[in-house]
Amino acid sequence: EFIWPPQAKSYTCSALKTIHKNQQEEKFTFDVSKCEKVFDELYKNGYIEMSHTILSLEELKQRAYCKFHNTFWQATNDCNALRRQIQSAVNEG
Repeated sequence: EFIWPPQAKSYTCSALKTIHKNQQEEKFTFDVSKCEKVFDELYKNGYIEMSHTILSLEELKQRAYCKFHNTFWQATNDCNALRRQIQSAVNEG
């Protein structure tokens, strides 16, 4: 949580730098649109343990939900952290 005093002036952080759009995007050797299916398969077979319960389809209706993070911030298929974990597992065989 950020706490800013009411009298605070605007601040520029020198550690933050602009990201140029021409930087190369991450490359994945699998179909990232299948992340949720990969997650479901790994979870079903005991390769993923979670401290939370995945919500039912009824609870998830028309809402983006990330099973990996247990948040409504993004869909599981759009989760870069999960994509990187899957890619790491692929790379390790």
